[in-house]
Amino acid sequence: MRSLNNTEKIKFYVPESTDRIIRSDAEQFEIYKPNGEQVNLNRFLSLLIVGYYAEYKQEINEATETIRELIGTHLHINKQREELTRKLVEHVIFPETHKRKGIRSIPMSLKPTYDTDRIITEISQSIVGTDDYISQYLRRMLMSYCSKPVYERERIIFRDNVEFLEEACGTQREISFTTTINPQIVRHVIPYKLVYGTEERFNYLLGQEYNAHLKKNVAISFRLCRINRPAFSLSSGVLEDSVRKYLDLTGKNGPQYAMNEEIETCVRLSEKGEQSFRMIYFGRPIVSRKEKEKDGSMLYYFYSSTDQLFRYFLRFNPGEAEILYPEKLRIKLRKFYESALSLYKKHNRNSTADSKTEGNMKVK
Repeated sequence: MRSLNNTEKIKFYVPESTDRIIRSDAEQFEIYKPNGEQVNLNRFLSLLIVGYYAEYKQEINEATETIRELIGTHLHINKQREELTRKLVEHVIFPETHKRKGIRSIPMSLKPTYDTDRIITEISQSIVGTDDYISQYLRRMLMSYCSKPVYERERIIFRDNVEFLEEACGTQREISFTTTINPQIVRHVIPYKLVYGTEERFNYLLGQEYNAHLKKNVAISFRLCRINRPAFSLSSGVLEDSVRKYLDLTGKNGPQYAMNEEIETCVRLSEKGEQSFRMIYFGRPIVSRKEKEKDGSMLYYFYSSTDQLFRYFLRFNPGEAEILYPEKLRIKLRKFYESALSLYKKHNRNSTADSKTEGNMKVK
């Protein structure tokens, strides 16, 4: 193993699929540079290493010990023992490990920071006397990270906040924090649960917050990646049973849409609308019951957030879905389509100009 200068960039290669997931996660978890436009890949990799190193090391140690015990029990011939070890490592623990500059391998680099310096030093010391390299170790760790579901990967990147929020949810002691959406506003929340959606994607903090406009406590939801510097608040409060009820409904129906009322929604779906309902999975509300009408269309009933239903059915093609009630949601969708139609009519100049151009070309 060659010596490592922790002030230099560490260059390594990862499979194309790993590179794609890493860059996608950095964008989805909103790890941006100060300009808010470009992904900060080095910061993301640093958060990944800090959040995952201890867990990854434990996973490897446990797997290695299991293999060692298995081989020692059943094999006593060194050659066979080494061959089995190699196969298990290559096909079970580190599948698809690519050689440096291998086929479809993408270059990456990590500039050690104050937060990662200790870990990089520990890794370099752990592989002394072996034919391993720190670049190979990092590649394997990133590949292992990418094998996990999205919600677990997000919890790894924001591990410090996760540990604090889970403790706070356990005590339901009031906390304060800002968000990346409104960094000037301090939120005061009684935390309830840290959950992830039915699609097993992003994590959300559910809690109770006082709404000054409504003059009462309400259920509220925050994306994990947008919570900044959470800390225990100096003030205190109690989670109300009425709010707890809606927080449970929020977690069940879609944690990204906080519920503060339980209203039945009825939607008529055509045959094509039912096909779209089966195909459009992300954000899909839970059906409470269904009824078939004489014309063959189906009535779907929901007790989900009206905001969730509004955003979900906007993705359907015209004629596939019609909100029958509540009237408030029906009017909201109608106004949206009327506004969109008005906008397209207003900006119809380009198509008119194109038609004139085509006409002039035909005359010529």
